[in-house]
Amino acid sequence: PQAVGTLTLQPVMAEARTSSSSNSFFDPFKRGGTVVRARSEPQTISVLAVPASANMSPWLPAGNLELNEQWTNEPPQFIQGEPLTRTLSIKAEGLTAAQLPVMPTQLLNGVKQYPDQPLIKDVSNDSGITGYRIEKIAYIPTQAGIVTLPELEIPWWNTLTNSREVARIPSRQIKVIPSAATAAAPASPAPVISAPSTAAITSQQNIPSPMVNSPELSDSLQQRDR
Repeated sequence: PQAVGTLTLQPVMAEARTSSSSNSFFDPFKRGGTVVRARSEPQTISVLAVPASANMSPWLPAGNLELNEQWTNEPPQFIQGEPLTRTLSIKAEGLTAAQLPVMPTQLLNGVKQYPDQPLIKDVSNDSGITGYRIEKIAYIPTQAGIVTLPELEIPWWNTLTNSREVARIPSRQIKVIPSAATAAAPASPAPVISAPSTAAITSQQNIPSPMVNSPELSDSLQQRDR
């Protein structure tokens, strides 16, 4: 229903033919029975307004709603440069999969994220319809350290208790282990530069300058160039 008020469902009619006991040669399929019709009673439903205390968007009225997560490894262990897949799923009784919200995007420092196409599915039974939404995200940490996954929350309205509830996955901290290559590489020591001593400076000052204008030096340079 898209509007508040009274919703009337029209009667449904079914038609059938009773079986004939005739053995006539001209009626081999026994179509001589009587046609009967059955009609249901009309149904009137009161459509209520969204409660003012709901405070949610989108509006999710359900008999039950579950929010779960699964990891490739449990408990999850992050290794620098290696992917790890997280599966988030929503299950809602009384809602179609198209009504379920998209998982909120969580920005993580030092972690690349690659979401997959969501899986959306409806399951119908005698008690109604149940919607499923499953999303997979591949995480690749780019640096070692501690990664904090924020809390996930989806508010929904419990139609059985007529109250607001919140499906929640608590936050967690995960340690990112350095990759094998990073852990094996030794740290390069910083170069040590020492100031020259006073004696060395005095000795350099006493060294005579080259005799650039000397004829012997000029002849030697010319012979080397040849």
